[in-house]
Amino acid sequence: MEILLLIGVVLGILLLASLIFRKRTSLDEIEKEIQGLREKR
Repeated sequence: MEILLLIGVVLGILLLASLIFRKRTSLDEIEKEIQGLREKR
């Protein structure tokens, strides 16, 4: 039973990490677009 609990915790941490990583990449993409618009001025 403890093994199942451990697997659940690890999967939860991985899920949170993947969500945070996706948000960071999308923010980086938005920042790049803003820089591109500034350079066009």
